[in-house]
Amino acid sequence: MASFVDKFSAKQSDWIRLKDLPGSHNGKWAKMCEDGKVGVYLVALDTDTAEIEKNNFLSEKNGYIGKSQDVIMRSSCIKATVNSKANCVYHNAGLYIRNRLDKIPLDRYVVKYFYTNEDQVGDFEAAFHAAMTDKFGYTFAWREASAGKEGKLEQIINALATLSDDDKISLHKMLRDEVKDIIFQRHLDEMDEA
Repeated sequence: MASFVDKFSAKQSDWIRLKDLPGSHNGKWAKMCEDGKVGVYLVALDTDTAEIEKNNFLSEKNGYIGKSQDVIMRSSCIKATVNSKANCVYHNAGLYIRNRLDKIPLDRYVVKYFYTNEDQVGDFEAAFHAAMTDKFGYTFAWREASAGKEGKLEQIINALATLSDDDKISLHKMLRDEVKDIIFQRHLDEMDEA
């Protein structure tokens, strides 16, 4: 059975370990670009690739789905974020992975490229996200890997590492007051419903 990605992409890469991606526009990057640069990329765990392929790439196991004019460098930004000693964030999916390295090591994460042309890349990603949302209710499984609203908690957790102890104490006091108000309001709402 043909996959919906065949409408947009005539060529795909194999699954590639994130740890094996190039770190810059070097010879390895140039070699990888021979198959294409523009496209959609899918990040997942290596243990999920068989199920993803069995479902023609429309799977609840699709970790992250993105697009780029240079899929190799964009996905390399995920690796750069994971490996950043300065706690830099070049890609929120990298932040998502970095925050889970204590449970799942970097060598378990893989990426697959679906090459397309510049005119179709936006439509391809939108169609991929729409198909995922129609079937599963979300654009990709690692919703916290989004740089948008769903990824805010990941970003806040990451920012905590940059705060001084005094700043963390101030933040705690502010959150404690905020949470108190939320809990009180929820209690009032429950009483109104009863």
